[in-house]
Amino acid sequence: ITDLPCALPLMKHNIEQNCVTTSSNNNDEDDNVEKKEKKCIDCAACDWFDPPPIQSFGFSSSLVSAFCSHEELERECKSLSSSASLPLHQPDVILVADCVWLEELVVPLLDTLSRYTTATTTCNDAKEDNDSEEEDNNHDSHHQNETKQSSSSSSTKIIMTYQQRGKATHDLFWTKLHSIFRVQEIDTCKFGLYKPSVLYVLECQRK
Repeated sequence: ITDLPCALPLMKHNIEQNCVTTSSNNNDEDDNVEKKEKKCIDCAACDWFDPPPIQSFGFSSSLVSAFCSHEELERECKSLSSSASLPLHQPDVILVADCVWLEELVVPLLDTLSRYTTATTTCNDAKEDNDSEEEDNNHDSHHQNETKQSSSSSSTKIIMTYQQRGKATHDLFWTKLHSIFRVQEIDTCKFGLYKPSVLYVLECQRK
């Protein structure tokens, strides 16, 4: 769960309270399982104007043990950020709830989502598919290629709830959203959920 830094203390408190409630309702669970359950949800700062790298949320294979403290995670990410061979893994799903209503936040939000749904692989991985074409390259250019990164669309899906408010904000949001993502509006009536026409449930995937 992400928000601005000022909101994190309350978010952490709510997570702890919900984990305690969940654990107390599972009388058959032992202490170790309860401790693990409390680690299933975490919160982190994400400023759309200066979004942190995707590694900071623990999606790197080098950070599989992501149940360390936030400070430990930050130190680990800094130490890994200079590694050209670091494999990155995208989240399967990003949930965006009642995401934006101010016009000045539309572009930062969608740029952040675009960044987080772009699959980044190191050129050490990408060049394996192109070795036959690169055999004639000299050593210097070969070394430069190894340090570059390539980007492509990922399989990450965005599930978004959105409420239409002001016209200018909606027009900007709707136009830019469709320019970046393939967007499918979910018919919630199929699930017995009825909503006003200004509310949307959207499934988005990077073009």
